[in-house]
Amino acid sequence: MTLQRARSGWRAGMLLAWGVAVLLPACSAGPGHPPAGGCDAQAARHLVGQRGTEALGEQARQLAGARRVRLYGPNDAITRDHDLQRLNLALDAQGRIARIVCG
Repeated sequence: MTLQRARSGWRAGMLLAWGVAVLLPACSAGPGHPPAGGCDAQAARHLVGQRGTEALGEQARQLAGARRVRLYGPNDAITRDHDLQRLNLALDAQGRIARIVCG
């Protein structure tokens, strides 16, 4: 085996180990504990169906432990970036919360 092939295998192994080390803590949060990102959408699930207001958005943000909240309707243009510190409240056509997710 050449030195270059040995280094290549070592790098691949290190990348795999690094990926597991980074992702594993996010999976280890138990029920009722926010994941590593700090947002727990389950804690605000009971708000689904209520009218989406700024005040309710702030309440949901606090319940979920998120740093930011975003309310948006079915025809709103939103960024597709993934922010683990943000709680998203998707509103239906009547302005009621249809879905609550982190990201």
